[in-house]
Amino acid sequence: MPTEQVNGLIRFVGVVSQLGGALLLVALWALLRSLSRRREYFRQWGRAWLALVVALSATALRFLIVPHFDTRLLNADFLSIRSAYAVYQYAKLLYFAFLVMGTATYVTGAKSRRLLVGSLAGAALYAVASVAASPTISTVIMWQAPVAVVALAYCAMALLSVRRSRRSVGNRATGIFFAVTAAMWTLYLFAYNYRTFADGSALRVVLELVARFNGYIDLMLQMLLGYGMVVMLIEDGKREADDAHAELAVAHDQLRRVTLYDSLTGSLNRRAFDEGVGLEAAKSSFGSVAVLDADNLKVVNDGYGHRMGDALLRQLAAVLRTSLAPTDRLYRWGGDEFLVVLPNTRADDAQARLVAAIEAAVPLAAHDGDDVIPLLVSIGSADYGGGEELGAAIERADGRMYAHKARRRAERASTAAAPGAATAA
Repeated sequence: MPTEQVNGLIRFVGVVSQLGGALLLVALWALLRSLSRRREYFRQWGRAWLALVVALSATALRFLIVPHFDTRLLNADFLSIRSAYAVYQYAKLLYFAFLVMGTATYVTGAKSRRLLVGSLAGAALYAVASVAASPTISTVIMWQAPVAVVALAYCAMALLSVRRSRRSVGNRATGIFFAVTAAMWTLYLFAYNYRTFADGSALRVVLELVARFNGYIDLMLQMLLGYGMVVMLIEDGKREADDAHAELAVAHDQLRRVTLYDSLTGSLNRRAFDEGVGLEAAKSSFGSVAVLDADNLKVVNDGYGHRMGDALLRQLAAVLRTSLAPTDRLYRWGGDEFLVVLPNTRADDAQARLVAAIEAAVPLAAHDGDDVIPLLVSIGSADYGGGEELGAAIERADGRMYAHKARRRAERASTAAAPGAATAA
């Protein structure tokens, strides 16, 4: 087979291979469509790959129009050949335009319909003019090269100069791939003019090989570009997912707080105790527990309404907090009962501290301002030696609290039954 036919066959296989790679990228973009709906830059790059498919299809068709890969006939001024050149040039220029628009959208968010219309019109005029002035496909590519170098260089600089906070593996790699592609197109300016160099020189041999196998080089570069663009999309998706996860974590924390804290008093609740929330220090040392009950809650609810009853419970929780150390924990145990866990504190000291805080509390003022509501609390406490004894200590403290409540009730009853009590009242 003559050398010209061999070279033509090599170029044809290169174009077909490059077309296959572009088709794979278009298919990949179609598969990723659901992920890229809000990524205009990725959609613009998808249009670029589609334009490249059209350009390469026109080039492949050009080879098929002339049989036997006879490159001498390819230079003939056949209308079908010139039409294929025009379609190729126009689609290839759109390919570079969409690459630029996608990059600009990624970097600055700029989207301009006027720019799109201008690119379509400008590419058409440039394609017609360049094909009219080009006797061969090599000359068509020479007209294309300056546009390619400028467009690809812009994409490289734009991606490599993004702010530090936006830099990622994807946009850095894609910027580098754009830069390498721009350098290769600069080399093509010389490669397609290899005949101007001395016959037999090493430089001419290298440039001739580049011109012969440029389709394979372009295939590798376009796959690298496509890979980098997909990585950028994945990185954007990951950042979006991370933001969503962070928001879910906040919502989960808020929900967990709702389930573990009493909404009325702001204290931990019984579920929190059951799940061990706040008990790390308590379980790793000795300590004491205290169970407290608001004795006059029912009287306040019946006499002044539940709003005052709620205010009484909030006051009790606030008073108890004033006497707690950083490692102590307050739980609303249920209804009008509270549990206080005090690591590294003996029961006698804990009870004395809590009683002192309660006795020093300022009574609540009733709605009318004439009556005051005292804080009447029964309390029971017990020691524990380790975390495994907490449950038993709470039972003992609960029993002592009820015993204290019974004594106070008996005292009030005896006072009310004493002679002259009615007159004193």
